Amino acid sequence: MAWGDGLQLAAIVLMCALGACLMVVGAYGSGGLLLGGSAIWFWRLYRTGE
Repeated sequence: MAWGDGLQLAAIVLMCALGACLMVVGAYGSGGLLLGGSAIWFWRLYRTGE
């Protein structure tokens, strides 16, 4: 894994953490968008590695 992939993975993890925090405090729309966006980004990042 290149260090650029590591930076993208760190950004995905931060998006997941922020999305989960928003879901906990009741901001379901913003939290859901962040979680969904990070899931799609993760899938697209590692689908190209196959």
